[in-house]
Amino acid sequence: MKIYLLKEVSHLGKQGEIKEVSDGYALNYLLPNKIARRADAKIIEKVSQQKEQKTIEEKNRKEEALKLADGLQAMTLEISLKFSKKGKEAYDSVNSKRIIEELKNKDINLKESQIELKTPIKKEGDYEIPVILDKEVKTSLKIKVKAAE
Repeated sequence: MKIYLLKEVSHLGKQGEIKEVSDGYALNYLLPNKIARRADAKIIEKVSQQKEQKTIEEKNRKEEALKLADGLQAMTLEISLKFSKKGKEAYDSVNSKRIIEELKNKDINLKESQIELKTPIKKEGDYEIPVILDKEVKTSLKIKVKAAE
């Protein structure tokens, strides 16, 4: 019997999926407990349309992420910090929030969780910071930390 899952079932599938199960399992457990409904033609059509829509949305999101990745790889972000002496640590640091602010100034919106900066940067130099734009799209952002004048 084909059923449409209304709730996630650990060994069977996720909510919204259509699965083939034995008649007894469906009639004695899934249907009475309102975990599933019989999958008729309307439901099967609706699920296939939702899958197509989801696939299109994922493809568009990935394309946008790839465009953004190209832009980020070509960019070098320059950040100025105040240092006590040349070669010493800075008074301030470059962390994920600071990188997000600098990118917002260039009209690029990212979330803090997308930037994989393990420790704040406190020294002058050139750095490459990994950035996760999508499940499958990862890139790096070049950052140049220099002394403020």
